[in-house]
Amino acid sequence: MYDVIIVGAGCVGSYLSALLSENGLKILVVEKDKNVADSVNCSGIIGLESFNGFDLPSSVIQKIMKDIVVHSPSGSSVEYIPKKPLAYIVDRASFDKHLHVRAVQKGVSYKMKTLVEEIEVKDSGVVVKLKSNGQIQELQSKVCVLATGFGSKIIQKAGFDNISNVVQGAQVEASFPGLKQTQIFLGRKVAPNFFAWIAPADEGRCKIGLIAEKNAAGYLRDFLRNDFVSSNVHSISKIKVSLLPMEAIEKSFSNRTIVIGEAAGQIKPTTFGGIYYGFLCADIAARTILNSFELNKFDESVFSQYELEWKQKISEEQKVALNFHKIFSKMNDKHIDVIVNLARNNGVAGFVEKFFDFDSHSSLISAFLNSPYKKWFKKEKVS
Repeated sequence: MYDVIIVGAGCVGSYLSALLSENGLKILVVEKDKNVADSVNCSGIIGLESFNGFDLPSSVIQKIMKDIVVHSPSGSSVEYIPKKPLAYIVDRASFDKHLHVRAVQKGVSYKMKTLVEEIEVKDSGVVVKLKSNGQIQELQSKVCVLATGFGSKIIQKAGFDNISNVVQGAQVEASFPGLKQTQIFLGRKVAPNFFAWIAPADEGRCKIGLIAEKNAAGYLRDFLRNDFVSSNVHSISKIKVSLLPMEAIEKSFSNRTIVIGEAAGQIKPTTFGGIYYGFLCADIAARTILNSFELNKFDESVFSQYELEWKQKISEEQKVALNFHKIFSKMNDKHIDVIVNLARNNGVAGFVEKFFDFDSHSSLISAFLNSPYKKWFKKEKVS
């Protein structure tokens, strides 16, 4: 009998496991992949506050993200250079592995290359049915946490609703000698309703990716052939595609069970970053689980506090971001061109600097939509 079984050895699962283990609980993490970080598909851009607030490893930082260049559909661009760095760009695989090692050092056990077939919640605990090396095994715990990432079938098998508002993220790694600034590309032909990026990594490498409602891999192949990319990039890796939720799960808890991270839709609908929200919600999950052990009570009356707290923290952020996405989705390429040119010629850097927060975008969005700049987002006034 374990105290907690966590399904998923990603960064959020490992982070949560360490929090619980250092407070005296017996923790097992179960992972379908052979090695930690085998399935990672992430730009590796993490806000500065995440490193300070969650005690994250500085050894995995590859670059400091100091500025951004935004490219319009027609090829014009605007550069944003803030007074202080925006974020860190990390080696995401090393990042996950470091958190795994730290969890092991705190007493967490891992069971790799193991698929969770079924989860059965009983009055006495949770029975987790596993398949490893062709063998079926059943383990028991008092609590189960689903930190699988988005798209795992076990979420619905465990009785949780599916998130239907889903997009695709596609990314490659490549060589791009001399790249210093993170590049953002907008346009219907590049990534309709979303954006593409080129983020510098270590030793002349970069990550190139985009978000799309469908056919993200096809859009990325086209993007890799454009002049800016094809003239600078070589040694391109295989395309990785991931499903990403656009909204939060309706209910993230039940008796003895919690859903966390991307599986719960704890993600920013603007940039689709999930690390900050995932860790923020892991802190809340840890407090809730530890409280359940203190009370020796593991039903919904206790675990409902987890959802109440995390939705209070991030639901408004997600709502504002989704509303802005609806506005952005109605813009055609001509409209986007106009906005980029206005931004370059009207000196909005000071305004952005005042309201910008890498991990919380609602303040900047709300400020824009309630300022004289709001006319930029009204098509009939700028086209």
